[in-house]
Amino acid sequence: WVRSLAFSPDGTRLATAGEDGQVVLWDTANGSEVKAVAAHAGSATCVAFAPGGGTLATGGSDKLVKLWDPASGAEKGKLEGHGDSLWAVAYSPDGSRLATAGADRMIRLWNASDAKEFATLSGH
Repeated sequence: WVRSLAFSPDGTRLATAGEDGQVVLWDTANGSEVKAVAAHAGSATCVAFAPGGGTLATGGSDKLVKLWDPASGAEKGKLEGHGDSLWAVAYSPDGSRLATAGADRMIRLWNASDAKEFATLSGH
C-alpha cells in the first residue's frame, strides 16, 4: 500500500512511500520505476522533496526521518527525536526548514542545512 506520495519540484519524478518500507521513484513521463530504496524498517509513512529537488525526506514507523539523494538513492542523513511513527514531513517554501509530525503528538522543526532540531511543538 502507498502511504504517501510527492512530486519532485520539476514534476519529472513521483516519490511514493510504502507499507513495505520502500520509497520508490517513478518517471512521470512514462510511469516506469526509476529507483526503489529500502528506506525504513516497517512502513515508510511520508515523503517530501526539498524545493530544489536535491533531497528527499522520508518518515517511517521506525520513528526516523531519513534524508536521501533522489538521483543516487544514497542516504544523506538521519533525524532522530520522535517517540513514535512519523505521519508527515514537509519543507518550508525556501527549503531552509523541515517540519515533521508523528504519532507521539509532537511537531519537530529542523534546520535543513545541518539537520539539527531547533524547536518542538506539542501537537493536537
